[in-house]
Amino acid sequence: MRQKKEKNSLLFQYSIGLTLLALVVTSSFLYLVWLSMKPYQTAKVEGEKLAKQYANLETVSQVDIFNGLESYYSVLGQDKNQKPVAVLIEKK
Repeated sequence: MRQKKEKNSLLFQYSIGLTLLALVVTSSFLYLVWLSMKPYQTAKVEGEKLAKQYANLETVSQVDIFNGLESYYSVLGQDKNQKPVAVLIEKK
């Protein structure tokens, strides 16, 4: 009887430990994904703001970033007359 209680207690401890380990690994992974997306989101907002300010874009449908020797934002959208417009902005 006593061995059965000890076995159950040990299984319970292992299950709690594995659950906590899985929770820590999952939350760490999600935090790293969030951190890696933050610069892209910031650049996307900045590119959209610049395109609306200087190219008179009314709606933005897509923002992409190119990082080569120099960095560029490419912004696709429509102006007031609903004409498609593509804007290429050099990041300084």
